[in-house]
Amino acid sequence: MKKNFFFIVAITFTIFFSAQLFAADENLDTQACNYAKKTNDVKVWETYLKKFPTGSCAFQAEAEIAKSNSIQCASGCKDPITGYMWSSLAPTDLNWNDATAYCEKLNEGGKSDWMLPTLNVLKTIIIKGKSKFGDTGLFWSSSSNVEDGAWGIGFSMGSLFGNGKSSKHGVRCVRWEHK
Repeated sequence: MKKNFFFIVAITFTIFFSAQLFAADENLDTQACNYAKKTNDVKVWETYLKKFPTGSCAFQAEAEIAKSNSIQCASGCKDPITGYMWSSLAPTDLNWNDATAYCEKLNEGGKSDWMLPTLNVLKTIIIKGKSKFGDTGLFWSSSSNVEDGAWGIGFSMGSLFGNGKSSKHGVRCVRWEHK
């Protein structure tokens, strides 16, 4: 009888203090999350994510870190790794034929040799599943996949997609920067 009593007390004690520790961890997560939001500093977000990888702000922390690692590309930018020069985003989503024509007619930064990137070239702006430029959504490539379809990249996940050419998606034109 004494063994059962001590066993029940031990289980109750464990459950009580586990709940207290869980509540304390949850409170720490909330405090750290609020502090990270307040400072909005990438180092604070990185520290938060290390301590609370599945915490209440983990998704926001990942987004803020990814944003800080992106290259700002408002009006053309050069990828320092590949040498490709990328245009600013097209003003609207375009179907594949219009996207191709848009890039061929683009004159940006005094340059007119822009083109819709091939799928392999478009893949070069993926880093850790995201766009180096902070792009989200679906973006066309010049690579066809069937008679009336083409390949592209979904930058919210860094994934490949194939779609009919009449679908409307984002466009970022490319050119080779010789210097």
